[in-house]
Amino acid sequence: MRPFHFFILIIFGLVLMQSCKTEEDTYSPDFGFDYLELRVGKYIVYEVDSTIYDPTGDTSVFFSKTFFKEEITDTLLDNNGEILYRTERFERKAEGDPWQVTKVFTQSVQGSQGIITEDNLRFVKMNFPPRKFASWDGTVHFDNSIIVSVAGESLEMFKGWRSRITELGEPDSIGNFVFDNVLTLREADNESNIEYRYSIEKYAKGIGLAYRERWILDTQKCQEDCQVFENNFNDCIADCIALIPSPTQADSTQCESQCGGEFLDFNLCQENCNALPWDEKAQKGFILKQTIIEFN
Repeated sequence: MRPFHFFILIIFGLVLMQSCKTEEDTYSPDFGFDYLELRVGKYIVYEVDSTIYDPTGDTSVFFSKTFFKEEITDTLLDNNGEILYRTERFERKAEGDPWQVTKVFTQSVQGSQGIITEDNLRFVKMNFPPRKFASWDGTVHFDNSIIVSVAGESLEMFKGWRSRITELGEPDSIGNFVFDNVLTLREADNESNIEYRYSIEKYAKGIGLAYRERWILDTQKCQEDCQVFENNFNDCIADCIALIPSPTQADSTQCESQCGGEFLDFNLCQENCNALPWDEKAQKGFILKQTIIEFN
């Protein structure tokens, strides 16, 4: 074989060997764990606006503004060896006041779930990786008919809750910040004539909880306000029938028609009352809006 041809064969072999080398796969799947952003030293400060309804108090509606600071201060292991992030919640009434610890709770990622345990209630806050419109039972670890006391009044706060991701990876303006990637979690949106349960949370990627809004309200206002009309209506019918010696079904129908014209119909009263905004007709419960104002 000629030397030149031999040289060509060597070069071809080296190129072939080089092309057969396995390249390192640098792809790293994004499971979305940083929507919770759990690390020691992490803190977020919130401005919190609260409205509390107390039918037995001197003032039936009480408004307040406070500040929360939630800081991950340590880690510990649970009985199964899972890492829990100890989180302390501080509170103060004004920006110049000293912070006071008001609560300690834990956060963790266990398997494919983001877990927050607060007041002995274990919430499934997130399923990883997050998917838009994914839904799960966030209160699966406790009875969601549990009674919660607010201003001395009892409420089924978590009645009908079911978590659902309504927005994912969208930009959002929250407080004074604009975040490029936000996950919106709807925990509840249930309404009847006497109860309203609404809760949403927004998580900014790489930061954590950026916004929370909850309306946990009960009312009997419409029943109470309209009861007088129903009573008058029923009394009118009774008086009308009492004047008829031997009343028939036709007489009862005529009395109902006559009384319906004289007194405001109970159902119409209920309809008008039910159309009122919940912040006007609520009698017990609370409205909370928690907005991020600082983070590291």
